[in-house]
Amino acid sequence: MPVDIKHIDEGRGLEFINRGVLHGQEIIAAHIEAHTPEVVAALKYKIIDLRQVVENYTSADEVKELAFLDKQVAEANP
Repeated sequence: MPVDIKHIDEGRGLEFINRGVLHGQEIIAAHIEAHTPEVVAALKYKIIDLRQVVENYTSADEVKELAFLDKQVAEANP
């Protein structure tokens, strides 16, 4: 998977390091994998690193799905 996930700042942050050719479903899968209830309870911020991405194949519908998932995280931990 071209998305590596790191827990940083004693669990208060998540860093998504993206590389290579990126597809929307890979981003969604990484998001779901990383956001366990325990992580969400402690989460204060995320860093999305796209510096190593050479191509991004993410559809508008996949971006909407990611926005919906992020909204759920924000509502669970305001």
